[in-house]
Amino acid sequence: MAKQHGYDQSVKGVVILSVDAGSDAADNGLAPGMVIVSVNGKEAATVAEFMAEIGGKSSSDGVRLRVLDPSGAKRFVFVTPAKG
Repeated sequence: MAKQHGYDQSVKGVVILSVDAGSDAADNGLAPGMVIVSVNGKEAATVAEFMAEIGGKSSSDGVRLRVLDPSGAKRFVFVTPAKG
């Protein structure tokens, strides 16, 4: 899916398809089209790997995401997962 969003085919990660306005993710600069490449330092090449890392977190726990934006810049973002 990353290739469909203009990334090189070597990019492995989870493409962000939507971000709720007013959410912690939005407030911290996450946006559709970015790719999450790791969660708390562990690779997140698939949705299953991503979910395994955030699945056990309570809404008060935060996670550190390494994200790649369409310009190719990588950065870290700390967010708290939404309940639900």
